[in-house]
Amino acid sequence: MIGSKTDPYNKLDAMTTQPFDFAASRRKEAEFDSLIDPVVKNIAKEMSLLSGGLKVWGSHFGATGIDPKHLFVYFVLPTRADVISLTEAGKFKIVRSSLLTKLEECGYPVAALQDDWLGVFSEQECKEEANGNWYYFFK
Repeated sequence: MIGSKTDPYNKLDAMTTQPFDFAASRRKEAEFDSLIDPVVKNIAKEMSLLSGGLKVWGSHFGATGIDPKHLFVYFVLPTRADVISLTEAGKFKIVRSSLLTKLEECGYPVAALQDDWLGVFSEQECKEEANGNWYYFFK
């Protein structure tokens, strides 16, 4: 029924009868983005050093304006073999720990993060599984 709480297009918060404040959510997400972006770039440089100078890049997405637990950070290496090498050598644990520390230092509520908030992938995977389209790769 249109306008009811079960209507997916209803702009009322599912838990209350208060309208959801999209503008406030976007502002909060933008604040978090300004904290997260420089940290992810810094960690990508660290990963490059840990992986012997490979080209590494990182990014993030998620509805952090709704709840900080929705953050997902990922890093990309050239090949699957590079990812395996990094993870088997235990270097990704170092990256995870460093990233958590730096996010906490800059004010991100890391206690809210879920277990699957961080990933490492390869350009090769994306090309093989989604024709190089990262949107489809993560979808």
